[in-house]
Amino acid sequence: MNNKEYLEWEEEAEEVIPLLSLNNHHPEMAGGEVVDLYKDGWRDYSSINLEGTLIEHEYLIEIDLSGSDLHSSILKGCDLSGANLSNANLENAHLSSVCLVGANLSNANLANVNLWNADLSDANLENANLNNANLSNTNLIGTNFSAAKWENINTDAALFCHTIMPDGSHKSDPVRVMETQELLRRYAAGERRFEGIVLYRADLRGVDLHNIIMPNAHLADANLSGANLKESCLTRVNFRGANLSGVNLCIANLRGANLSYTNLKDANLYAEMYGVDFTEANLSGAELLFVESAFFRNTTLPNGEVVIGPSEYASNWKR
Repeated sequence: MNNKEYLEWEEEAEEVIPLLSLNNHHPEMAGGEVVDLYKDGWRDYSSINLEGTLIEHEYLIEIDLSGSDLHSSILKGCDLSGANLSNANLENAHLSSVCLVGANLSNANLANVNLWNADLSDANLENANLNNANLSNTNLIGTNFSAAKWENINTDAALFCHTIMPDGSHKSDPVRVMETQELLRRYAAGERRFEGIVLYRADLRGVDLHNIIMPNAHLADANLSGANLKESCLTRVNFRGANLSGVNLCIANLRGANLSYTNLKDANLYAEMYGVDFTEANLSGAELLFVESAFFRNTTLPNGEVVIGPSEYASNWKR
């Protein structure tokens, strides 16, 4: 069914069918239909048969796929932040590089799933079946695996930080995970290089960390409002969801950084930002050099205008 046919059907039936429910009338859908309807505002795809579907590099945040059959599906590179996949069947699914930040995967069947390079930070996988899953190079910061089935799991190069394991214990990388006070102590003592460190929900409001070098660091959800990061090396840093309002990033190197969902209001962004992800970022009032080859989606620009995107070029930005 194409969009036109579906909308004609919905208009005829709108008085008797809930607006965002598709299950009772379309138990099977193709990946393209899901994407098209999602762009039209639909979110509830619960208990739908999507076995073997192919969806790649799509923006599907907060989609409801609870109870759906996604057996052997391919969802590579999709943004499923905040998605509801509880009780879904994802056996043998290919989910490499998928963003599942804050997603609900409780009671889901993830046996033999490929989650290589995925982001499962703050996701709930309580009681999920993860037997024979590939979690290599996966972000597991704050992930909840309580009571999950956990046999023959590949976790090579996975990042553990405040991760709740199936037995209820907490696991953190002893080398990369650092407490905020330790960072400040070592910085005050003259140390400047902190490559790949993880600061879990760090409170760094107003701190002076100019000239710090921390490529590939994880500062998601950190509070850096009013901080001084002038002339710092912050390449490929994950700032997702961080409060960076009023931060000084003048002459900093932010190439490849993740600034999605960040608050950059009134920040000084006269910085190197090639390849930065500004998805859902708030740049209102920021001092910003013209940015090309960055990624914009639902991004609020310094002048208050919004780039719906996706776009690599903020064409409606004016100084």
